[in-house]
Amino acid sequence: MALPIPLSITSQRLANLLLKKHSLTALRGGTTLSLFSSLTTTTNNAQKAERPRRSLLSVPGSDRRKIEKAAGLNADSVVLDLEDGVPFDRKEEARKLVVETLREQEASPSIFGNSEVCVRINGLETGKLSLDDLQAVLPYSSLDAIVVPKVEHPSDVDFVSRLVSMSSGDGRDVRILAAIESAKGLLNLRDIAEAGTGRQSL
Repeated sequence: MALPIPLSITSQRLANLLLKKHSLTALRGGTTLSLFSSLTTTTNNAQKAERPRRSLLSVPGSDRRKIEKAAGLNADSVVLDLEDGVPFDRKEEARKLVVETLREQEASPSIFGNSEVCVRINGLETGKLSLDDLQAVLPYSSLDAIVVPKVEHPSDVDFVSRLVSMSSGDGRDVRILAAIESAKGLLNLRDIAEAGTGRQSL
């Protein structure tokens, strides 16, 4: 799926256009445009069904009470947020709590029911913060998807995809949800959509 995007188009108009033409689910907040496909994605030249993401519930990774509440709400996807939802001085605490949550979900998959369990990492531009996030959560089989914020280049998705493959092997299906949050990301949308060896959704 690739559309030419006029420079004058707004995030709202782009979301409406994609919703009309491709039945995508759009999540809009402020100037952020995050589009997560509920149709199919191509992996190794084969069409693979994509789980529906009609509702993505984001909760701070540092708040145990909210995580426990989110587990029982049956959202299509639950996003354990390590980025904007967590103050800088609580990043390590949040990471440990998210790892604990993934470990519990691994031991008892019924905790989150049918919800997709996602982790929103810190932006790749933060360097060590994002690498620590990925290193901490990728070993767990209960992790269904990584939400990568502020994606502007296809290399962002390729980088995370390589780390996923190195950590879990090509046989494990960990999705990459690329959040498009800037004009540069919109301009590079076509290339971003084609990156990541088929793991990504937009």
